[in-house]
Amino acid sequence: MISLRGGMPMRKVLLFGIALLMLSVAQGEALEIRYLGHSAFFLAFERGLRCVLDPFTPQVGYHIPEKLEAHALISSHEHFDHFFEDFLGKRVPVFVGTKHKGADWNLFDETIQGVHVFALPSYHDEEQGALRGKNAIIVLEGDGLRLAHLGDIGAPPEESVREKLRGVDILFVPVGGNYTLPLDQVVELIRDLAPRVVIPMHYRTEVTRDWPIAPLADFLLRVQEWKVEKKGSVLRMSRDTLPEPTTIWILEKEGPSMEQRGVLEITLDFERQRTIASNQYAVWIEDEEGNLVKTLYVTRFTGRGGYRQRPDCLPTWVKKANPASLPPQTVDAITSATPQSGRQMYTWDGKDENGHPVPPGTYRFFVEATLFWSSRVLFSGTFAYGEGSVEDIPITVEYFGERHNEGMITNVRARVVPSS
Repeated sequence: MISLRGGMPMRKVLLFGIALLMLSVAQGEALEIRYLGHSAFFLAFERGLRCVLDPFTPQVGYHIPEKLEAHALISSHEHFDHFFEDFLGKRVPVFVGTKHKGADWNLFDETIQGVHVFALPSYHDEEQGALRGKNAIIVLEGDGLRLAHLGDIGAPPEESVREKLRGVDILFVPVGGNYTLPLDQVVELIRDLAPRVVIPMHYRTEVTRDWPIAPLADFLLRVQEWKVEKKGSVLRMSRDTLPEPTTIWILEKEGPSMEQRGVLEITLDFERQRTIASNQYAVWIEDEEGNLVKTLYVTRFTGRGGYRQRPDCLPTWVKKANPASLPPQTVDAITSATPQSGRQMYTWDGKDENGHPVPPGTYRFFVEATLFWSSRVLFSGTFAYGEGSVEDIPITVEYFGERHNEGMITNVRARVVPSS
């Protein structure tokens, strides 16, 4: 047998090297977790499964990442802030722990890309779902790890469910209360289940500042018996690298929030004309497909029905906005008297007519003005929203009819600036 200097046989050296290699693999970072905001997480297992837990709709306000690749979407229940089939921009298998809008459970048990994924029953409220429906706890087992996502659990789980959760490696817990477990029950559940890591979710942030849920700070005041560590938005770990005993990991949400997406500013010089049949204009936003997103401003005469008397008054906006169908409160919100001459500014905060945040993407703004009877002008610009500041958005100008009173609106400028 060939021996190395010192007498150790080559075979033993090779076996020792293989053992070290296997140990290093075992201690590697097999699982990746990204926090996407609210209760949504992206998981990438070494075995191959890539999935998103509790994907939210754009109305929630958090950034939906572009070009995120995943094999499946997995939701605890069907509420809009936990379930969105188009989260990835394409169709993939969707597994939801409830059905019939939360009236019933849909307790699936699947192996997806080598990872065991199943749902356990729970309730969204303490009235056995009578108030908010049913909820499912999502459990994932893979890469030697066991993870449990509690969704919008609103009542303590049954003992039979607790037995399947005790000693879980990673526990995703809603801590904002009101719609979910109160904090005293959250603390009791953590003590009972004794996970190695607790990741809090579903709490109030600047994005959800109008929601009746508590901020993360309230939870942290109640869990001083455990160590708390602040992490980034991306974690990589294996079972061997997890802490022991229970530790709370605070994750940062990935991607820009509504506050980080910025505000569109449109400025223009308005010179009030002394001739009749002029001084009418509108400012609005459309999406990339040409759908109206929001009217920012329209002069009162046109907005309140003047287009019926003068069909040539702001015809592009009238066709797009269909003001006859708008409720009075919406008309009141977007109209005002024709302004005095001077510099005017209009802003858009990334929300639609109903106050819901829009997803990041490509949008267009328009400024249409009736200069004199059928003579009008249309300014427009295309911009990327949700990707930070944009200076000097290029603007296209189109005139229709004779260019009477073309000095009524001039020097139109647009940019996306940081939110204040």
